[in-house]
Amino acid sequence: MELNNELCKQIFHNLEETVILFSDKGGEYLKVIGSSQNCLGEEKCDLVGKTIQETLSEDISNLFMTKINEAISEQEAIALEYQIANLSLVDMAESPPNSSDVQYLRAKVLPVKENGRDMVAWISSDITEYKKLEIQLENATPRKTQ
Repeated sequence: MELNNELCKQIFHNLEETVILFSDKGGEYLKVIGSSQNCLGEEKCDLVGKTIQETLSEDISNLFMTKINEAISEQEAIALEYQIANLSLVDMAESPPNSSDVQYLRAKVLPVKENGRDMVAWISSDITEYKKLEIQLENATPRKTQ
């Protein structure tokens, strides 16, 4: 069975994950689909045509480009967890985020080709609530002293 465009749209619209297609060169946002609550904190349509360096801090954009290049060169999926702050704060040093601005994300980076062009599908899930609970649990657990 081949999926038609309408069926694909229905599936992607109802995903909790956000799927971003990035170019291999320069990390350009080619397409953003999926979650109606975008894991990147900006309107999906505002990202297409921009680059990772334009929307993320230097540290995170370097991480993204490293993982994009790794997935393409090794031709295998890469899994990672990371945190970002509000995307309007590109330079974190100038305006450090408070804890409510931080999102924790889990991603899988899949190498894909279209018409011979290398790109990746970056599939991210917001795990912020899970991470906050994990941190609370760690802080509430008494540590053994020797």
